[in-house]
Amino acid sequence: MPHSPGLTLSTAKRLISRWSLPQQRRLLAWLRAELDAADAAIEENWSPPAAKAAVEQQRRGKSVFLRQGVKCGKAGCKCADDNLHGPYWHEYWREGRKVRKKYHGVEIRT
Repeated sequence: MPHSPGLTLSTAKRLISRWSLPQQRRLLAWLRAELDAADAAIEENWSPPAAKAAVEQQRRGKSVFLRQGVKCGKAGCKCADDNLHGPYWHEYWREGRKVRKKYHGVEIRT
């Protein structure tokens, strides 16, 4: 955590506890705004884990669409040797900390 030399978290807590309630509320409002801005930046710039292997990528709203090859998992199939099926479109989006995925097929269906 970045901080000024000599200012530890325990020192900051001790100093802030001496502030008036209105000063503490202003600090809290500022901290919330900073955290909201940081969360929004993370949400806007996130990439699903499979993005590196995608043939194509599109962003629509809060979703990321990836066109990627897939393995079917059948023994002896061509995809076992990295000759993947597709590519097919998959939609990824976040719900809190969870990443959700939906299969769309050859074309994106909305």
